[in-house]
Amino acid sequence: VLICLILSVLTTIEKYSASLLIYVYWIEIFLVLFFGTEYVLRLWSAGCRSKYMGIMGRFRFARKPIAVVGKKI
Repeated sequence: VLICLILSVLTTIEKYSASLLIYVYWIEIFLVLFFGTEYVLRLWSAGCRSKYMGIMGRFRFARKPIAVVGKKI
C-alpha cells in the first residue's frame, strides 16, 4: 500500500507520470483484489461464531465499522 501511495504521488510529477502510470494501475488492481478477497473471507468466517451465524448474522457483522478495519472477531 505504501509503495502504491509513493508511486501515486510520483505520477503527479510530469517527468515520471507516463512511465509509472501503468505500475500504479496494476498495483491498485492487485490491492483491490487482495483486500476484497480478504474481506469476503472474513465475512464467510464470521459465521463460525454463533452471534453471526446465517446470512442475517453475517449482515450484522458487515454493518459494524470494525468489520472493515479487520479486527479479529
